[in-house]
Amino acid sequence: STFFTNLLPNAYTMFMASGRICQSRIVKVGNYYRLYAALLVRQKKGWFSKENVNYVVYSDDFGATWSILGGGSCVSSADEAKVEELNDGTIVISSRKSGGRYFNVYTFSNLTTAAGSWGSQSTVTFAGSNATNGELMLYNGVTNVSTGAKQNILLQSLPTGSSRSNVAVYYKVIDDNTTYK
Repeated sequence: STFFTNLLPNAYTMFMASGRICQSRIVKVGNYYRLYAALLVRQKKGWFSKENVNYVVYSDDFGATWSILGGGSCVSSADEAKVEELNDGTIVISSRKSGGRYFNVYTFSNLTTAAGSWGSQSTVTFAGSNATNGELMLYNGVTNVSTGAKQNILLQSLPTGSSRSNVAVYYKVIDDNTTYK
C-alpha cells in the first residue's frame, strides 16, 4: 500500500496497535483534530538483520494522509504499543515488554506543525506483569479521596497473573506544571 511503501520503505511488516487511535483534544489543523497511532514495525537493520521498533504516526486530515511523528522510531526492542496525549499536547508511547513497559515522550516545539523531538526511551518494570498490550489512558479531574483535590492520572493496565489474568491498573499522577521527558 502507499501508506506502507511511502512512509516506511525499510519495513518488512507493520502492525497498527490494537485498540483506539488517540484523537487530540488540543491540536486542530483545518477541519480536523489530529489523530495519533502507534505502529510496531519489523524493519531492516544492516544487510542481514531485522529489528522491531515503534513509530508514532499522525494525521491532520482524518486519516487521508499520515506522517511519522519526529521523523523516526521512538522505541527500540519494541512490541505492541499505545499512545496518549497529555494536557499540554505532549505525546506518551507505552510499548509492551516482558515484565513491564517501554515509555517515551514526544515534546512539541510547535504543535501546529508537529515539530519537536522524542526524549530517551525508559523502561518501567511491574512486578508479576507479563507481556500483553494493555491500555494507556489519561483521566482528568479525578478526586483524590484522601485530600479532596482534583488530579490528572495516567492509567496503564497489565495482567499480574499467568497468561492474561489478574489485571491490575497502575497509575501516575500527572502534574500539568511538570515537563515529562
